[in-house]
Amino acid sequence: MERKYKKPIQNLSLKQIQDIIEEIRRLNLKVVDIDIIKEKLKPLFKGYTLRAPIYEPGLKLYRGRVCNEKPNNIKDMTYPPAKLITKYQRVNRPGQSVFYCCADRRVPFSECFAKTGDRFILSRWKTVSRLFVNNIGYLNDNIMGLQPKSLDELKEANRLIRNIIDEEFTKNVNEGEEYLYKITIALAEKHFSDDIFNGLLYPSIAIKARSDNLALKPHYVDKNLMIEKVEFIQIVSVKDSEYKKKVLDSATSFGKDGSIEWKGHPGKWYLKKKGDELILAVENGQWVARDKNGKVIERN
Repeated sequence: MERKYKKPIQNLSLKQIQDIIEEIRRLNLKVVDIDIIKEKLKPLFKGYTLRAPIYEPGLKLYRGRVCNEKPNNIKDMTYPPAKLITKYQRVNRPGQSVFYCCADRRVPFSECFAKTGDRFILSRWKTVSRLFVNNIGYLNDNIMGLQPKSLDELKEANRLIRNIIDEEFTKNVNEGEEYLYKITIALAEKHFSDDIFNGLLYPSIAIKARSDNLALKPHYVDKNLMIEKVEFIQIVSVKDSEYKKKVLDSATSFGKDGSIEWKGHPGKWYLKKKGDELILAVENGQWVARDKNGKVIERN
């Protein structure tokens, strides 16, 4: 499900759009204020009709981080307290908490720049109510309300604006250069600061942006996300963005106080009925079990 949001019309020429984009790219991000960037971005998004997805309950989301020691509590899996955030991040300023997650379990390893030898904690969550997010990385092909431009001009205008979004959100940022996030923070604040949105959908730097990343607001996470599984993983090797991994331990149950009840093993597959069978194959560097209908069977 999705909703459309039509913004006020602003009939910019392609030259004006290019000039605005180039001006933003020339900014000295070490010193410029994020609110100034937001003002410069404002004309680009007038005239868009944005499609904002509404996800029904049951959406699976994955969150991960490099972690050499097994955590003991769910609170170590969720968003960090605002007071601990001292640097700019992809969509938030220092002192702001955001729950970063992905729709594909493969993506967190690349997003976190996991390396060979690292140990990694991967958690899987499920939404228990509708999730309403604004959508910044996947704009529809036509910018609405910009007549009398030709269709070709509409497509070109859309391409120019989409390019700056994709380039900024998929940019690798090194430690110590977090000020480079100022443009994506400005883009994010213009698109999901409104209370009607639970979060933001944006392109992933992993697997060439062929997946979705989400940044969710803490108030939604606290009431509407349920943790399902945690895995403690060893990164065996990394080659061409493909990760070979070994699951060291796993947990699918949690105490009332949020404690993680580790199994002491990576989980096992069980056959429920006599005559059932599992089809095992290595996929993306790990063993995957499917039933005879092709459905993935989780370890327990």
